[in-house]
Amino acid sequence: LRDLIYQSLLKEIKEGEKILDVGCGDCDIDFYFARRRRLLRILGIDIGISDRKEKVKDSYVECRKGDASTLVKIDEFDVVISKYSLHEFSKPKVVLENCHKVLKDGGKIIVVDFPKGSLAEKLWGEEYFSLQEVRQMLEQAKFKRVKGRLLTKEGPFVVTAVKGDTDS
Repeated sequence: LRDLIYQSLLKEIKEGEKILDVGCGDCDIDFYFARRRRLLRILGIDIGISDRKEKVKDSYVECRKGDASTLVKIDEFDVVISKYSLHEFSKPKVVLENCHKVLKDGGKIIVVDFPKGSLAEKLWGEEYFSLQEVRQMLEQAKFKRVKGRLLTKEGPFVVTAVKGDTDS
């Protein structure tokens, strides 16, 4: 399942893009991207990690301790990723609004999570959002062209959306 998710997300990322990974955990997906695409600049933030910075091939990955609900616009990103973390945020709508603020016009957000009612919800005792709820939250955060799909019958789902009306 991990490879299916990572390959699906990799198709959404172009060489040379600047990426913000909110709720990055151990930055595993960031290093995966950096090993497969050139000239990426990736910043991962999570409240539970230690700061580190590494060059991987021609790309740079930086992981910082940080809270996605208090993001400020320090830079503009081409892509924002949230993998398995939206349901963890105490203020998911605020996080999505902040993601919108730090994206360039035409930039893309990619949200990956398990759906409400899935086996993951039962196994881990966590509350997840439905695909429709995530779409609505993204639309409320002013994202356009919101699209979502389940990767497998049980999930996870991948939802993408764009800031502004330009094609990316």
